[in-house]
Amino acid sequence: MVFRSCFSSTSISLDQEVYLKQKIREYEEYIGQERRSTPLPSDYQKLLEDAKKEEVSTQSFPYRQIVGSLMYAMLATRPDLSCAVSVVSQFLSNPKDTHIGLVKHILQYVAGNLDRKLIYTPSGGLEITGYVDAAYANEEGYFSRSGYVFLLGGSLITWYSHKQSVHAQSAAEAEYYAAVSAGNEAVWLKKLLLDLGIKQDTVILYEDNQACIALTKNPQDHKRTKHIQVKFHVIREYVAKGWIKLVYCPTKDQLADIFTKAVKGPNLRTILSKLGLRRPGDS
Repeated sequence: MVFRSCFSSTSISLDQEVYLKQKIREYEEYIGQERRSTPLPSDYQKLLEDAKKEEVSTQSFPYRQIVGSLMYAMLATRPDLSCAVSVVSQFLSNPKDTHIGLVKHILQYVAGNLDRKLIYTPSGGLEITGYVDAAYANEEGYFSRSGYVFLLGGSLITWYSHKQSVHAQSAAEAEYYAAVSAGNEAVWLKKLLLDLGIKQDTVILYEDNQACIALTKNPQDHKRTKHIQVKFHVIREYVAKGWIKLVYCPTKDQLADIFTKAVKGPNLRTILSKLGLRRPGDS
């Protein structure tokens, strides 16, 4: 069993520190002594563009095994790895030296952040809230990236980062596509809670793009949305029925930001603390 749980009178924590230490020892020859403050370098998009000119790497590097190990941790207790693992997993079949460098960067970050724990504290309620965000055209091929995160009673329960499958033609449209994914998750969580005997009429989704929020409410704005595939307009149905409500939040308060892009160290630590993924000594 690679999960470890700790209980106190006021909280429960989950971590995979033992598992990650094993993996760091297993791959230590590729890590070196350098430690990183973020899972991805801030210029990773440029690096991916430059990698297009490279040949497939001839390095003897266990790319698939390492990415698989990181993905296992990311899915269970390490949401801070979501965006980074999603990015590098696109190149499993033909990694180049640049992609290998990004995987090493993630390992160096993990090596310096082994003791992060998901902490759950009682809040007095069982209400679902979500945050959704998108980064416009920041992926290879000018695709955008979606990210969302949901909390139950203020504690983290689900997270997601993925490259969008269609080209958004504006930042608002990229946010709209992201909101659809988050809306589907919100409705599923809402129904799951209902099966457990907990009724929540409306799930609040925090979004930092006002134009996106307007698009979910205004079916008359036909010129701006007629090119969008019909399946994406389900978000309007969710809003019209009152199942979800998109509420504006400033970008500085957007907890889904880390699932769409490389966030600088201080901002990353602030968001992780708010999500409950903390190191000993964090407030």
